[in-house]
Amino acid sequence: SANIYIYDESGSTVKELAAWPGVAMTNEGNGVYSYTLPEGWGDNTQVIFNNGNNQIPAAQQPGFVLSAGSTMIYEDGTWKKEEVKDPVVSSSVVSGTEFSNSLQVTLGAENTTKATYSINGGAAKTYTNGQSITLGSDIAVGETVKLTLVGENSAGKTVTKTYTYKKVTKPVVTTAVAKIKLPSGWSS
Repeated sequence: SANIYIYDESGSTVKELAAWPGVAMTNEGNGVYSYTLPEGWGDNTQVIFNNGNNQIPAAQQPGFVLSAGSTMIYEDGTWKKEEVKDPVVSSSVVSGTEFSNSLQVTLGAENTTKATYSINGGAAKTYTNGQSITLGSDIAVGETVKLTLVGENSAGKTVTKTYTYKKVTKPVVTTAVAKIKLPSGWSS
């Protein structure tokens, strides 16, 4: 786990968010912890990370400067601006696929803090990466079902992808077949 000690020495007294060791950070996964500062901290804000035993920067060193509105990360020994990756949403089944009965799809969401899906313009429902849903069991042959996926990243950037699937009595088979006529010398 990780704590963050937040302070500002620019005034006549030191402003602290909380006394040492600071406040607990949120585990984002993959060894990354984060904390969003409340309103009111300016460009002279400094931060020190610690786990109760160790701290970065080291004792008696000034904290890292965290300017208002920035997103920074300490990674591989460097304090740097975090590059927020674009959100990506996907369906395991390509748009235009035909199906009979119902269609199971696996939803994808990468670099997202929030991902939702809606069916035929209905209410958006939150989903997580790898979640499976079943579509089309409630529609008639010849009708289509529209799946809309929306993902948002930590910077507030959104992406929307729409997939359309058609229910048919017998779907067009789009599988591929590979064959070999055994050459001489190969036994069957």
